[in-house]
Amino acid sequence: MSGPDLKIRMKWTQEAWAIFKAFYYFKEVFEAALIRAYRDGATYIPNIIRGNIRKGGNPYKDLSGLTIELKGHSAPLIESGRLHDSITATYSRRGVDVFVGDPEVAVYADVMEFGATIRVTDAMRRFFLAIGHPLRSDTKVIEIPARPFMRPSIEPAFVLVWERFIYHYDKELVRRGVVSI
Repeated sequence: MSGPDLKIRMKWTQEAWAIFKAFYYFKEVFEAALIRAYRDGATYIPNIIRGNIRKGGNPYKDLSGLTIELKGHSAPLIESGRLHDSITATYSRRGVDVFVGDPEVAVYADVMEFGATIRVTDAMRRFFLAIGHPLRSDTKVIEIPARPFMRPSIEPAFVLVWERFIYHYDKELVRRGVVSI
């Protein structure tokens, strides 16, 4: 065998060894990188959602005149700050769970995220009359339009977790000497 053939075979052996090591470590490295990406996601995703709340999220249907009058401003999703402060996330081997941690605020969050149709009761009619805003006699329901702040965060959150996975996966392969940069 001549010299060049030996070098080619030697190179192939080094490449084969690198591939073998990559497959050997693949499962362990994959799982470690995924957990780290989920951990990062649990840290960053609530901030993405809080940013949607602060900036008003997606373009929303304007608040009604009565709502603006009662709130004293026209910013949707902003009242006491409890919704903003209640966004929480945890992570496990199965993924990232993002939720509204305060049960009282979770009801409000659900209405804001998906909207609601509220049947008008006699007690509601008395309330609106007492605050100087009587409901028309033909008003049977009050419609609250959806103002989603979590669902628009899903795609950026997925991209973030994917990018963090690639970062941690590459970093771990380099650390183990499977690849070099």
